[in-house]
Amino acid sequence: MSHYEVIPMQCPKCGNMNHFKNYNSINITVTPELKKAIMNDDIFKFECQDCHHVEYLRHQLFYHDTKNKIMLQYAKDPEEIEQTLAALKAEGLDLSSYKIRWTNNWYVFKEKIQIFDHHRDDRILAIYKENMLKKFYEEYPEAG
Repeated sequence: MSHYEVIPMQCPKCGNMNHFKNYNSINITVTPELKKAIMNDDIFKFECQDCHHVEYLRHQLFYHDTKNKIMLQYAKDPEEIEQTLAALKAEGLDLSSYKIRWTNNWYVFKEKIQIFDHHRDDRILAIYKENMLKKFYEEYPEAG
């Protein structure tokens, strides 16, 4: 199940009060339409109802794909995933067959979703990217 809280927010431009739907957990199997909101960053988009000022409010986000057994956590602190997993285990969820990842980089988070959507191994791709970067910096040391 996807979870969110509605947070009252004052627009930084006009000062009027609005509400922001702050998702902290998304089950993409139950609410597949939220995947598009992740990929186009709308999941973090705050738009003032009065002046239409737009801000992007990045906050931790837990992505759960029960169909494909994938869990991703976007958060600044790696302890967040440990707390989330402990709560899921306490609910009786068997995590042994899940691919579980954490990142503090929003772009890596979205990249992992795409990698898993294409049934690829993110670990192999990470090694490949690292090797390609190493070769690039050896060939172009001035890129620094």
